[in-house]
Amino acid sequence: MIPSPNSVSGLSTGVIRGRDKLILSQVEQRFGKRYRLVGKEVNVGVAVLVYAVEGLEEDAVQTAWSGCGPLWMGNKGAVGVRFKIAGEVFTYVLLSWATCV
Repeated sequence: MIPSPNSVSGLSTGVIRGRDKLILSQVEQRFGKRYRLVGKEVNVGVAVLVYAVEGLEEDAVQTAWSGCGPLWMGNKGAVGVRFKIAGEVFTYVLLSWATCV
């Protein structure tokens, strides 16, 4: 999750970039392999980042977001990612804590 003041004010890009670098360094340190960012989707305060080692093609990753708010600004909603590994399809959806119903 992105801190609310940053997401509402449109400053989430810098936060995501910083978190991306931190997450990537921690994953590489833990698993001892080189990873790369293959998919990213951001919706105001919710983000999904997908990292992979060799074997996951970038075109096998699909991301999407859905906003729900005034003029579809996305102050509420979700982000999702779908990818395929070894013939199996995985789909993850992250909802903001105050989603529209």
